[in-house]
Amino acid sequence: MITSFTNVPVNIVGPSAEHRDSSYSAQVTMNFVPETHKTGATQSVLVPWLGSKAFSAITGINPRGAHELNSVVYKISDTTLYSVTSSGVETSIGTIDGTQRCVMRDDGTNLIIATGSKWYQYNTSTGALSVFSSPTTSTGLSLGQGNSVDFLNGFAIYDVGSGKFFMSDFGDPDSFQTNNFATAESSPDDLKVVFVFNERCYLMGSRSIETWKISTGNPPLTKIQNGTMPVGLKDIHSVVKSQNYVYFRGDDGWFYRFSSTQAINITSAFAANAFETFANDTCESWIIEVQGGTYYVNNFTANNQTWVFSERNHALSPGVDDWFQLSTGADEDSYIGAMYLKAFNKHLIEKKGSGDLLELDLTTYTDDTDKIVRRRRTPPIHGGLLGKTGARLEMSWFEVIMKRGTGIATGQGSDPRVYFKGSFDGGNSQSNEAEVEIGRTGDALLKVRWYHTESFYEADFEVICYDPVFYSIHGASIGLKFMGD
Repeated sequence: MITSFTNVPVNIVGPSAEHRDSSYSAQVTMNFVPETHKTGATQSVLVPWLGSKAFSAITGINPRGAHELNSVVYKISDTTLYSVTSSGVETSIGTIDGTQRCVMRDDGTNLIIATGSKWYQYNTSTGALSVFSSPTTSTGLSLGQGNSVDFLNGFAIYDVGSGKFFMSDFGDPDSFQTNNFATAESSPDDLKVVFVFNERCYLMGSRSIETWKISTGNPPLTKIQNGTMPVGLKDIHSVVKSQNYVYFRGDDGWFYRFSSTQAINITSAFAANAFETFANDTCESWIIEVQGGTYYVNNFTANNQTWVFSERNHALSPGVDDWFQLSTGADEDSYIGAMYLKAFNKHLIEKKGSGDLLELDLTTYTDDTDKIVRRRRTPPIHGGLLGKTGARLEMSWFEVIMKRGTGIATGQGSDPRVYFKGSFDGGNSQSNEAEVEIGRTGDALLKVRWYHTESFYEADFEVICYDPVFYSIHGASIGLKFMGD
């Protein structure tokens, strides 16, 4: 008797979820954003991450910081502070010593730059750039330079080493009273970052985080009782904030967020498998809010990988579709954006390895002319999908439902393709790529089918997109039937 093939749905939309046992999960979502819309034409979709195009360019190779103040962008490239206008014109302001990434904060007039060895103040009213040293306490103790600065209710707050922080005079970020300093109290750890969120100051140490609020006295800041979080900070430049949360990488290598005084681990079990291999790596992070989504972007500098946490997806399905990956170029190096800022009603990134500013754009499908490779590798497919776990299966086809007719007029992408690969040995190896056309111009959904005969106990499939066009993936299925044992 001939058994016909059954069309079995495949969960094509999902996160990057590579388990140490590849037969359990070898999922990859690269340069696609998984989204869920309960009222959409399909319940979930993979859409392309934003491309990037030139906004401004200068000579330089080391991006160290970018900040918007009063409709002007200030950025540091190599050892120079620049101003950037809305038309992309850049003007040199002065010298910022060092090579490391900086923390930049403002009070509406003064831009303060913490380099880890010096503090700089740029007064936007007078145009003066000056450097100032760490203050001296009432006991004559000269405090060391810190890594960070932030503002709360008109006061500048600095971490100054040895677990201490110092507060400036009100409205004058480089003027200090000698007794306006204090020490983080809950744990004898080093204070690494001061960070302000929702009218509170968080003293982020290597083993704990304390919550302080404005008060009277010297310094005019008081520790909140029961406001200490028992997790420390690993990377000082992993600390960023969205409208709702503060995000950071903890001293244990996992990622956390908080909105008040409770740090919640947001590292999924699958993401943890990757992050464990980055234990000695440094992470530099930023937040972007675009198209109704909030994304926490993390660049692992030594391992050359970029992982993104989706705040919206976590809210809808915690731990399910939280994390995906970004890359740039044919070799899929870490993402091109070293840091981000919103300015001139544009999403801007400072380009890794240069001082260029790039504009992120939903209708650009390259990264500053570099190729973007988009990939999605599925969860494992097995006999359990047909109600018979452990059975041997035979396939006839694998297909995805995509938006069709997204080709451009000329050049690469005028006749766009999609490529398929399959793994039939528990995720250990993959077949050669198979090429399928997806159509030129048009505006409809298309079933893109790869005909391939193979028998297996377990398989997974990868969809790869190379062309600089709009790719979206709405669903997938596979033609299966049982075989003998």
